[in-house]
Amino acid sequence: MLQSIWIGTAILALISIGVMIALMVRRWFIDAGKANDAVLQKQLRQSLMEFTAAHDEDALSEALSQFPAPLVIEVCFQFVEVLRGDDREQIVRVLAAAGYPDEIRRQLLNGQEAQKLSAIERLTSFPYQDTRKALLAALNDRKREVRIAASIALARLDALPPLAETIDRIGVRGQRSRRLIELFRSVPTDRSDELIALATNRDLPDFVRAAAVDALGHTGQFGYIAEIEALLADPHTEVQAAVIRALGLIGHPRSADTLLVALDNPSWEVRLEAASAAGRLGLSAANGGLARLLNDDEWIVRYTAAKSLSALGDEGQQTLVALSQGPSSRTQRSAAVLLAEENRA
Repeated sequence: MLQSIWIGTAILALISIGVMIALMVRRWFIDAGKANDAVLQKQLRQSLMEFTAAHDEDALSEALSQFPAPLVIEVCFQFVEVLRGDDREQIVRVLAAAGYPDEIRRQLLNGQEAQKLSAIERLTSFPYQDTRKALLAALNDRKREVRIAASIALARLDALPPLAETIDRIGVRGQRSRRLIELFRSVPTDRSDELIALATNRDLPDFVRAAAVDALGHTGQFGYIAEIEALLADPHTEVQAAVIRALGLIGHPRSADTLLVALDNPSWEVRLEAASAAGRLGLSAANGGLARLLNDDEWIVRYTAAKSLSALGDEGQQTLVALSQGPSSRTQRSAAVLLAEENRA
């Protein structure tokens, strides 16, 4: 019995030693691979630097062929990020002529999520039919962020399917992604009617509808003011706040009264957007409403109102000074804090 225990212990010890040796060997290979990659990257960057001086596309193509395709793609796109004009266009042209977009499309098809997202961004440098097909196929990827990234890329290439179809393929219920806002802002202005359709579709989540309204605001177009203002009657606060933000971004004179009324909205999110818009647009008529908001229950509303009063010029500054010198109160403290902050600046 004792002998069996000793034999078992010895076997376990040998297994432990074997595992440790295997891990050490694996680590050595990893470190050696990293060191080799570092050398290759340095050589490749040197070839790229030489190209920016000589502009010999044939020589660059020959140099790139000496390195593994994934390394070429990674280093070249890191390099062109800091380039503009002809140098960047020439390197992208060399990559295209050598067939590297095919490798990027393979990464999009078979890579991990991070690799797919990088591939999507890089494919926009090659606005060909094959690129569009690959990005359209990526709208069916199992990863939602990949689907959104592909949609943004298609919008940049002016190849985005109808927005309603795109949203359906992305699948947005129960999801909140800042990249969805980026997608809507990427939609060409001549397709703003599709954003209106999303914004007014009450079957969609509030976040999606609010993102569509936000994108309409960033277009700066006056043509949809009536449709946007009509959404103030929507029962959902997130949509209402997006409407006020959009009106503040568009800055049409007819929206001034709407913004003034919104300063007294029951929702603090709407009051916040109204205060911000009043300062951005320099609405002198908002002076009194902004002064009232210095006593708001939400500190971010108080702070934004004080900043907007300051942005109104002499009248707003005088209001702040007068309020800061009044009896101790939340209003007085809000005005005093903003004036102290500006004096420190």
